[in-house]
Amino acid sequence: TKLGLISMPNPFIADLHIHMTFGDPIALSDFAQRIPNLLYQGVYALREGECRAQEFEPLGHEVVYIGKAIGETVFSRCQKHLWTVTNRRDKFGKPKTNPGVRFKTFRANREFRTDGLYVFPALMAEADPYLVSCAEELLLFRYRKKHGDIPIANTKP
Repeated sequence: TKLGLISMPNPFIADLHIHMTFGDPIALSDFAQRIPNLLYQGVYALREGECRAQEFEPLGHEVVYIGKAIGETVFSRCQKHLWTVTNRRDKFGKPKTNPGVRFKTFRANREFRTDGLYVFPALMAEADPYLVSCAEELLLFRYRKKHGDIPIANTKP
């Protein structure tokens, strides 16, 4: 071709629509007990500082972690974040979670405190695992594009 491009006789166009509705904030410390209305797959954001759901910006600089729950629930993932921040141990003294380097740095800087950390769960009309993964990747991509890096407690690039 004139432009040096490879001819694509059968292009695939992915017209993808992902709808996420972020709910009311829940203090991370509240995940010490079961939260029945969070027993679903989806995405969520961990934010420093409380705000109303209507004011929440998933790409705001206050967001410290963007995550997904696939094969487990938003509740169970966020409960693990509570255990990670507080460095919870099992009965043998071993850490209950194995966080990435950036999350370890984040929690140490917070001195293992959960005060001021809020979870914003997102309901998704279609919680198929591939759409949940796409939603998380889209949020991380847009966050990096806006801020130059992923949220401070996220590890994967």
